Amino acid sequence: MKKLVIFNLRTDPASSVLGASIDWIEAFRDHFLVTDVVSTHVGKDVQLKNVRILELGGGSTRARIRAILRLFKFAIYLIVRRKEYLVFHHMSPRTAVFPGILFMIFGIPQGLWYSHSSRPLALRLSARIVDFIFSSEENSLPLKVQNTHFVGHGISLKRFGTNQSLGARNWAILFVGRISPIKKLTHLIDEVALLEKKLPIMLIGPQSDMKYLEELKKCASAQNVSLTIDKPVNYDDVHSVMKKFKYFYSGMRNSVDKSALEAAMSGCLVLTIDSGTQDLSGMKRVWEKFVSSDISTIHNQIELLESLEEREIKVLQETVRDESIRRNSLEDTIARIASIMMASQ
Repeated sequence: MKKLVIFNLRTDPASSVLGASIDWIEAFRDHFLVTDVVSTHVGKDVQLKNVRILELGGGSTRARIRAILRLFKFAIYLIVRRKEYLVFHHMSPRTAVFPGILFMIFGIPQGLWYSHSSRPLALRLSARIVDFIFSSEENSLPLKVQNTHFVGHGISLKRFGTNQSLGARNWAILFVGRISPIKKLTHLIDEVALLEKKLPIMLIGPQSDMKYLEELKKCASAQNVSLTIDKPVNYDDVHSVMKKFKYFYSGMRNSVDKSALEAAMSGCLVLTIDSGTQDLSGMKRVWEKFVSSDISTIHNQIELLESLEEREIKVLQETVRDESIRRNSLEDTIARIASIMMASQ
């Protein structure tokens, strides 16, 4: 059995955005003899059974230089033991470039997981270096390259696939994630403003862009839409929030928002016009029941769903929950990745 090294950005269960990395590490641990993790940042008191974690650090110029030296030293350690290891870069195309270029030269097989609409230079370079690229579905990878495998989004069933109370829920529209223009939250407000019955909106996530926050508040106020913006919650607590809401909004285009799939697995009906998100969240199955209806806009989707009786909504929630769990199980995703990478040996 091979050993595995995972390079990632953050290993921290308290992170509202990257907390899922813990679940991935634990799932990989079941497929490899040893799992080492090299992370830019590590949370306080993080300890994982049978997992060794190296924190690179960063920040100031001096700290970054130290991080590069640590990375180079670890790369040498790995190259000396290259017959024992495989390498996996989790949403980390930069490490797939360096030290990935060294691993390529010395014949260490590498995989990269990437699921986002952005197409940075590091991603384009890494595609020429790694042996395999993995993503959730075709629209989530802004490159057309060989050796690409679409394996679902990899979400923990232990965390999101249990204890949903379907049926009656808070009828506000929930969004969880980074509050930034790329999420198209003003579009959500504009769409809700078109409804005869304007549903309230709840946004939960990091709020670093104060100018955009003010824009959202002004947009909602001008159109008499109820808007609540709250601070981010720990990743461990996300499911307990999601399972209280009937609707979840995803404004991403040509990219699947992981939070939307977590919400679907928690029993939320996902409001989105992105075809990939509709597919993986199970909402495609929902809209297939209403082939004569116009669901091309968010406000049309809400109007249709709000016209249904509670028993009908519960059936749709079950459809979304079951389909999203079937398509995005972390255990299945990791098993497929491990199998593909091991088969290269």
